Amino acid sequence: MKFATPAALLIAGSLSACTTTEATPVISGFNGDSVQLQGPGFFGNEKPTDAFLAEANRLCGRRGMKAEYASSRMVADYTLEHLYLCV
Repeated sequence: MKFATPAALLIAGSLSACTTTEATPVISGFNGDSVQLQGPGFFGNEKPTDAFLAEANRLCGRRGMKAEYASSRMVADYTLEHLYLCV
């Protein structure tokens, strides 16, 4: 029986993290005038993807408004929160 070396496991694990799937937005706040959505981020300066804008528009659409991107901030390790205003 053969066992994988720790180096082989490390390489396999790091390659599996390099997928190109788009992050699903997580609603962290909505008050009718603004929407906060969380997703993965590494540096704090990544712009949200189209999926985030679509989710923000869906929520703002409940009040007959459209979402407009306002800002992003780091809220935890590798987690960004994007703020959208309903206008």
